[in-house]
Amino acid sequence: MFSLIVLPVQAETSSTEKTAIINELLEITQAENTAKLMGKAVVQNIYAGLKQANPNIPPRTLKIIEEVTIEMVEEDINSPSFREDIQRIYSKHFTTDELKEIVIFYKTPVGQKAISKMPLIIQESTANSQNKLQKIMPKIMLRLAKRFKEEGIEL
Repeated sequence: MFSLIVLPVQAETSSTEKTAIINELLEITQAENTAKLMGKAVVQNIYAGLKQANPNIPPRTLKIIEEVTIEMVEEDINSPSFREDIQRIYSKHFTTDELKEIVIFYKTPVGQKAISKMPLIIQESTANSQNKLQKIMPKIMLRLAKRFKEEGIEL
């Protein structure tokens, strides 16, 4: 009978400890800044798509898209649900001990370098993906048109 009472308390303590470790990890890795960078990457993807679809799109339109998207991303990042979602995801994929090891890694010089280089990696990866997508987009459109025709789909 005593063990039935102790188990939920241990699980809750473990969950509280795990949440604290995840929060530490988010602080160390500057997760909020990374999320903001991802928001800017989304804006760049929207720009690329809009410019390809409409090369004469006014600069003011692009500026409004940037402002609204970044504003919305920052609102989301600053909401309690942002951290709760990340806590849930990390908790699902890592044990408490694994999270402790990840925190230890990010406190090392190599871990700190990984954190400091992450914005550049995200920026370069996004630009690289956009360039590749722009190069293959005409082929994608041709293949889609062919497939739609084969399937009898008219757009």
